[in-house]
Amino acid sequence: MRDRAMSWVVVATLTGATGCSAQLVDSFDACEIALYVSPPAGAPGDVINVLGGPQSTVYDTLLQIDGTPAEIVDLTRSLDCVGCDSCREETLSCGGCADPCATCVETVSFVTPDISPGVKLLILTNGYGSSTPFEFTVLEATPTDTGAAASSARP
Repeated sequence: MRDRAMSWVVVATLTGATGCSAQLVDSFDACEIALYVSPPAGAPGDVINVLGGPQSTVYDTLLQIDGTPAEIVDLTRSLDCVGCDSCREETLSCGGCADPCATCVETVSFVTPDISPGVKLLILTNGYGSSTPFEFTVLEATPTDTGAAASSARP
């Protein structure tokens, strides 16, 4: 498993009669987000907790199950993450910060979307990068008791 991947962005520009040319415009590190999902299964509407990171904020976090976005209901980071953040800012990288990040605890809670049951792929993407696909089982929806059966059984 890679700790980080260097990504290069190259843009082709039109230069009139001279044709196209390639120009390096920027480079950035993309972190591989490591996840532990507990439990690795849920029925539509269940709140599931994801441990791992690096995490950022709710507004730039997208968690998808087989391409369907899941609602993020909470994202927490322990106070120990301050040293980890400082290291990443100083090194402009996810690599090399294992010691300062060892005590950082990051969690994301999401609501299982209403999609067909079965084994699906879960992917989390945020400002740091993306996770590798993780198997997540969507369970059958739990039927809600409306009380109609009990009232119809009365004489």
